[in-house]
Amino acid sequence: MANNQDTLHDMISNGVQFQKVGAFEYASANDVLLAASLEPLPQPLWMDGMIYEKEVTVIFSDTNTGKSVLAVQIAEDIARQGKTVVYIDFELSNAQFLMRYSNENGELKEFSENFKRVTLSPYEPFEQDDSIPNILSLCTETGAEVIIIDNLTWLDRNTEQGDAAALLMQELVKLKRMHGRTVIAISHTPKRYLDRPITENDLSGSKKMANFFDAMVAIGRCVIDPNLRYIKQVKNRNTITKYGADNVLVCELNKGEQGNFLHFEILRTADESDLLQSADFNTREYRMEQIKNLTAQGLSQRHIAKELGVSKTCVQNAQKRIENDTNKD
Repeated sequence: MANNQDTLHDMISNGVQFQKVGAFEYASANDVLLAASLEPLPQPLWMDGMIYEKEVTVIFSDTNTGKSVLAVQIAEDIARQGKTVVYIDFELSNAQFLMRYSNENGELKEFSENFKRVTLSPYEPFEQDDSIPNILSLCTETGAEVIIIDNLTWLDRNTEQGDAAALLMQELVKLKRMHGRTVIAISHTPKRYLDRPITENDLSGSKKMANFFDAMVAIGRCVIDPNLRYIKQVKNRNTITKYGADNVLVCELNKGEQGNFLHFEILRTADESDLLQSADFNTREYRMEQIKNLTAQGLSQRHIAKELGVSKTCVQNAQKRIENDTNKD
């Protein structure tokens, strides 16, 4: 906790006098607005304010949808803005990380020097009770302004229990309020029907957890094309929601032109409900016919994918099937 001297300094900063009562401090609403107006406003860090600085944000989704891929991509984007980011990776080994960020020729992705990847030491025991002090030590050592935790269950495996979840979230909120850090936590959803829109209730763990997050970002699967994902703002306290249910970001996972950076390539926006409608046989066959005709016109796979609103992988698979059918004939 902050000591009394730090609290007193905060109480009289910007010329506004706050009164302290136990764990609380107060002032008139007008004085609060005055004090706040003299402080720099939190700035958007990613995708038009989907993530803001000095907030606690959660990114959640089903298994194998690319949560860690998106988290690394966000970390790199923020680091390129000149902010130091610590990415606490409880999920991937160094070898697995290498496979995602290198190509067939062994060429490595060059990340920003502000991006610090953190893993557990094989020589020290990991105690969950010490996780927050360890994170603060990391911030002091590296000067990190942004903390990404992949994933949340490593800090407390009892998040299904209401009290445990609330205590963990209070500690994360302290990182924001008392230490001025931006916190991005990765979590998952329990099994859910993939043809239903994603809501706050799909976040794994106690429902109390959702109340503590300033922002919630979800990744969903596109039923109409299993090679596509979509990113959706589920909760947002800071500004108007831009990428809600009627305007989600449709993406494809690929390794880019150099083949060494697995990331979400944003293709377009769409209504979430349009991505959750199962494609029946006739629709699939109609799409096959479209791909066949566009291929005959000499259009590239990327152009066809963009034209039809599907992934490049979907086009590749369709062309292989068309070629196999042609050879059979």
